[in-house]
Amino acid sequence: MPLSRRPLLLLGLAGCGFQTAREASAQGISVALAPARTVEVALLEGSLAGARRWFQAQGVPLHETFPRLWIEVFEPSELPSALLLSPSAPLARGVSLVAQGRASWERSAGAPWAEASREQVQLQGALLGGTPREDALRALGLRLGEALARLAWG
Repeated sequence: MPLSRRPLLLLGLAGCGFQTAREASAQGISVALAPARTVEVALLEGSLAGARRWFQAQGVPLHETFPRLWIEVFEPSELPSALLLSPSAPLARGVSLVAQGRASWERSAGAPWAEASREQVQLQGALLGGTPREDALRALGLRLGEALARLAWG
């Protein structure tokens, strides 16, 4: 497309009533969990807290109305990653935790989720030795929530 036509295209988009999430959220946003696809409560809680924490760090007010960012978290995967051995017995086992999530904007009550704004993230964390699994999942959830919020915000 020639450069001379680009300003016309931008003006056309500005006049069609389209609002970005940033523009629509001048009064604040809400963050909620979509129907759970996992039973890992620590991962769900961490994801919600991570997204809210990221928006607060950006100075975006949080409230309970619209626009709303839905955080959808999938069942985490566990993959063996390391084994620390001693001459007599294993000392520690490493597990790689993989969490996946998706974020979708809902502009107003009852409006369908904006398919174009869905973002999917996959993160990996480690569970080593004596780290409680719940703590590792919560920490991974915090990172997942922050990543989803950052991607959805643009």
